[in-house]
Amino acid sequence: GSKDNSYYNITGQSYTTQTQHYDKNGKLTSDTRWHSDNSLAYSQVINSDGSKVTDLYDSTGHKITEIQNKADGSIVTDTYNTSGALTQDVVKTAAGNVITTNYSGGLTASIYVVNADGSKDTKLFDSAGNLSSDYALNTDGSSSTTVYASGVKTKMYVNNADGTHDNYFYNITGQT
Repeated sequence: GSKDNSYYNITGQSYTTQTQHYDKNGKLTSDTRWHSDNSLAYSQVINSDGSKVTDLYDSTGHKITEIQNKADGSIVTDTYNTSGALTQDVVKTAAGNVITTNYSGGLTASIYVVNADGSKDTKLFDSAGNLSSDYALNTDGSSSTTVYASGVKTKMYVNNADGTHDNYFYNITGQT
């Protein structure tokens, strides 16, 4: 059957106790480590499909990072502050795209996308969580910047691949 190995009074590490669980085939399925005060230092669960979830904790047992390695090769890394609030989410897809989302006060602050084909997108948000700008860089060298006020599109500046520029203005008031 399955078995557990537990180690105590470990020195030279940030943790002092470790328990590893092995399935009936001898494959490691979980690894958990504790600090001397019994707060968590590290935990990892390894699923039968090869995916795994790894949680890292600070010296007081607050989760600071969670890494999800998925069976399709994608990786999700979440970072937390000491209050437990999500501050950053980084997703690397199996295709090689990377999406980084930053949070402030529970609201989205920015999203950065770098696609495997070299195209990029940057979205910035105001302190109320409304989209304030969106910059897109395409593989042909063209780009656009869209500006928002309280989440409402107001302007778009386009740099075309041929070097020409287009400017668009939206939701204009006070003009006839």
